[in-house]
Amino acid sequence: MRLASLILGTLMVGSLATPALASHVGTVEVTPPLGIETVGICSPFLVTTSGGSDPIGAVVDVEVRGVTPVEFCLPAVGLNPVLIDPATGDLGNGPVEIDGTIGGEATTAASAVIGQGEFTFGISSPSVGSYDIDVFVEEPGGPDDNDDPDAGEPIDTATQFFVLPNGGSNGVKVPGATELVMSLDCVPEDATNPSGSAHDFFCRATGVAGAAIAGAEVSFNVTDGPNAAEVSATQCGYTAATGIVSCSYTDATGSDSPAGTDTIVGFTGSDQLTSVNQDTILATFSAAGGGANKVASTITIARRFKGRVKSAVGKCERRRKVVLKKVRKGRDKTVGRDRSNRSGRYRIHKSDAKGRYYTKVKKARKSSVVCLSDKSKTVRRS
Repeated sequence: MRLASLILGTLMVGSLATPALASHVGTVEVTPPLGIETVGICSPFLVTTSGGSDPIGAVVDVEVRGVTPVEFCLPAVGLNPVLIDPATGDLGNGPVEIDGTIGGEATTAASAVIGQGEFTFGISSPSVGSYDIDVFVEEPGGPDDNDDPDAGEPIDTATQFFVLPNGGSNGVKVPGATELVMSLDCVPEDATNPSGSAHDFFCRATGVAGAAIAGAEVSFNVTDGPNAAEVSATQCGYTAATGIVSCSYTDATGSDSPAGTDTIVGFTGSDQLTSVNQDTILATFSAAGGGANKVASTITIARRFKGRVKSAVGKCERRRKVVLKKVRKGRDKTVGRDRSNRSGRYRIHKSDAKGRYYTKVKKARKSSVVCLSDKSKTVRRS
């Protein structure tokens, strides 16, 4: 049974404040698809609208449903963070709704990716519980302007769990449960911690039709990074009734270790080689003291305006803003933009390009790491 829904409707915000029809937005997406956070912590979700003719400047209705108290919160991280005012919704004025339902509105801002609108909102709960999230784009003023998802409207879904910290969510072994698991998801996908500190994360095991599997064994292994030699296959424990298990390890090399990114593989059972359910996440440990460690970045470019952002810290390779510049007299002109993917790769499309071009990756602050800017070599197109 679904425990929560997030309802989003969209309006175009233009010079005449003309309402946008649902056809003006091609798709809507909410990420991450699975959120697991400890109680009392603000859990962020990114809403992205794309396609159609007007995906930017959309007024979005948000409706959250659950069975435990819930409130909107301002995310500490994320793109275009917003604090949703529950007074703009129709499920109570907040700030905390005891019945687990809350609603409100927010507006998408322009993304670094051309043609996309986005914002990041957060929800928090003081109690253990779960929420199902539905996102959709509605047609304001039309026959289906009813705050409900209707046929033909773009829809996406996600799920949020709030759990107890320090392993309080773990369960006990249930014989045969591990073999029933069909999927394993671990979060957060990309985290940053001070060097020498503990890294805590969660995994959720599900079976047929996405049903939670309780009592399944889950383990993890650090396969690459500064702790690969020190941290071998380790048991997290057994999943609780929610299918969730908490995992943890400590940066074994101590507070004087250089910055680096661990690749962590979560898997069911005790043998990674034979496990058919695995998920890979990343954890970056910053320099001593956990302050804003400055990390160098390099960027490459090829003749087709594709390349890669490289860094000793994996977090400084992913989702970096990259701009394509054309060399000219006076100030060089920005002619294209992109954001690097999980591997640091980017691709910028520019038709009928002639002249000399280069790319730049912009400086970015990511938690305790400051990713420095860099400029590629110059290439010629004729």
